[in-house]
Amino acid sequence: MGAAVVIVGGLAAYFATRPPERIVETIEKPVEKTIVQTQVQTIEKPVEKVVTQTVEKPVERTIVTTVAGTPTTIVRTETLKETIERTVTSPVVRPTGQISLSLHKPPWLPGFQAVISQYEKDNVNAKISLSLEANIVTHRDKEVADALNKTGIYDIYTMVGLLHASILVYGGHTWPIKELDSDYKEDPELIYFDWLYHKGELAGLPLNVNNDLLFYRADLFKERGLKKPDTWEDVIEAAKTLHDPSKPIYGFVPRAADDPIYEWAHILTSFGGDFFVDWKNGDFSVRVNDQHGLAAAETFLELLKYAPPDPITITQSDMISYMASGKGLQALIVYAGTPWMDDPNFSIVPMKVDFTPPPKGTGLPGVGYGVIDGGSWALGISKYAKNKELAYDFAKFCTSFDAQLTFATLGVAPVRKDVANLPSLIENPKYRNLKAQGEALKHMKGSPSFPEISYIWNPMGKDFIQKLIRERRPKEVLNWFAEEIYKLLKEKGYKTSWEPLR
Repeated sequence: MGAAVVIVGGLAAYFATRPPERIVETIEKPVEKTIVQTQVQTIEKPVEKVVTQTVEKPVERTIVTTVAGTPTTIVRTETLKETIERTVTSPVVRPTGQISLSLHKPPWLPGFQAVISQYEKDNVNAKISLSLEANIVTHRDKEVADALNKTGIYDIYTMVGLLHASILVYGGHTWPIKELDSDYKEDPELIYFDWLYHKGELAGLPLNVNNDLLFYRADLFKERGLKKPDTWEDVIEAAKTLHDPSKPIYGFVPRAADDPIYEWAHILTSFGGDFFVDWKNGDFSVRVNDQHGLAAAETFLELLKYAPPDPITITQSDMISYMASGKGLQALIVYAGTPWMDDPNFSIVPMKVDFTPPPKGTGLPGVGYGVIDGGSWALGISKYAKNKELAYDFAKFCTSFDAQLTFATLGVAPVRKDVANLPSLIENPKYRNLKAQGEALKHMKGSPSFPEISYIWNPMGKDFIQKLIRERRPKEVLNWFAEEIYKLLKEKGYKTSWEPLR
C-alpha cells in the first residue's frame, strides 16, 4: 500500500494548503456562457432598498374677504398642510466584523473556502475565520464542548447530520431561524434536512448534500462488456471479473479506518434495514441485527474479498486515492470526492471514472437504492455566538444561487435544486456527477437524529466495522453491536429492547 500512502499524503497536504485565491480564480473557468448569464440574472445585491414615505408639506395661501355692506376688503394669509408621497432610496446596512467557525478537512473544503472568499468580496467589512481540525471526530467534539460550556468560541456550527446536528440542534444550541429573521420563508428550491428542525422550528440552514455515490471505472466496464452497476450483485460480479492484485487493480475499495459506518449504513439502507424500529415515534428497539442487517454485513464481507491489502486501515482519503490512481475499480465515496477523479494534478484516470447512485439490495422486503442524508452538511448559528447577525448573513449567503453555483462547479453537491438541475451543467460530461446525484436524490432517506446517535455512529460504529473485518462472523458481531446500542440507550432512559439474531 506504499504508493497509495504517498498519494494519500499528497491529498491531505492538498486539502490543507491549496490557497483560496487559486480556487477563486478557477471558479468561472468551467462555467459555460449560459450558466454565467443565469448567474448574473439571479445575483441578489442587497445594497439599497426603496421606501415610500408620507410627508406633510406646509403650503401658504392668501384669502381675500370683502365685508358685506362696506367697501372694506380684508386680506389674510394662512398656512395649510399638504400631504405628499415621495420615494427615497436608503442603504441596507450589512453586518460587519468577524465570525469564527470550525471544520475538519473534508473533500469539499476547497469549494467552501471559495465561497468564503466570495462572501468576503461581497461584504468587504466582514471576515470569516475558519479553523481546521485533524479529523471529523475532533471537529465534532470541539463544537459540542463549545455548546455545552457556552463559551462562544464558534459563531457558526458546521454540522453533519449524524455527528453534530444530533447533539447541537436537538440539544437546543442553535438559533431558530425565525428568531434571527422573522421574515424568513423556506425556499422551495432548497433541500431542508429533517434533522435541521427542533420542536418543529427550522434551526439551521442547509449547506451541501454529501451522500455517497458509487464510483466505478466506466472505461474498464465498457472494455469487458459489463453494464453499469445497479445492484450489489452487479458490483460483486464486476469485482470478481476485474479484480487483479498483480496490476494492481482492486475490485472494491472499502472504508474502515476513520468514519466507516457511513458507507455501511448506505448498504444497510439498500437492504431495507435500519438501526431502530421507529425512533421518530419513540420506539428505540434495536433492529440493526435483523435479517436486513445480516444481508448488509454479509455483502460487506463479500466485497472485502476484492479489497486492497490491510483494508482495516483504509480511510476516506485512501479510497479517493485508490480510485484516482487507477488502482480501484469501485468504491462508495461521498459526492465531494468526485472532482478529484478528473483533477490533472491528482488523477491519472481523468474522465474514466463515472458515478451512479448507491446500489440496490435484493431478496428482502423494502430493498432499494441506499441513499441517506446523514452525511449532508448544514450551518447552525450558535446561541452563544458573539456576532450572530453576521453569522446568519453568511449562512444565508451560502444558500444563495450564486454560492451554490460556485459549489457545483467545484464539485460540492448543491442543496439548491435550481442549480443541481441546470441543463448547461448536467449535460456537460465534466459535471456528470450532478446527473448521478439527481437520480440519487429521488431515493434519499432520512437518518436517525437524536443526541446519542452521534456516539453510536462513532466510535461504536467504527468499532463494529473493524470488529467485522477482524472476526468475519457477521451474526455474532451484529449481535454485539445491537447489544452495545441497547445498553447505551437503556442507561439514558430510552424505550428500547433488542433480540439476538439466531
